[in-house]
Amino acid sequence: MKGLRWTLVIAVAVLLAFLGYSFFFASDETRIARTIEKGRRAFEKEQLLRMLSFISSDYRDEYGYEKSSLLGSMRTFFSEHNDIQVKILKMEITVTPEDGVAVVNLLLAFGGDVVDERFQGRALHQEEGTSVRIDMKKEGRAWRVVRFSMR
Repeated sequence: MKGLRWTLVIAVAVLLAFLGYSFFFASDETRIARTIEKGRRAFEKEQLLRMLSFISSDYRDEYGYEKSSLLGSMRTFFSEHNDIQVKILKMEITVTPEDGVAVVNLLLAFGGDVVDERFQGRALHQEEGTSVRIDMKKEGRAWRVVRFSMR
């Protein structure tokens, strides 16, 4: 019985050491994938402040949005839609470590219900996927979004 306890304690210690090592010494690609996944979950839960924590203060996109104007746009979107679901169908990450930049190409599928009565009957459902490009830069140890575009 005593030997079984020590075996269990050692197994748990090895598992915790492995998890700690993989968390603190993760590759840039792994960190970026985690950031994208956390952002996806925050978007589905409509957590604006959490989403903004993943966006760089240098954010600019092709639609003319900066970080502050993006907040207003997201508020409007969330007021018009319920039960938003985002599924990542494909993710490709290209990192240029010497420049501290990365490009993430995603294929996303969306789902949700429209709240605004002007758009009733036009639910947000898409299964074939939308191509999205996210440009990121490394700020300290964190990767932040500096540009977002849908193709």
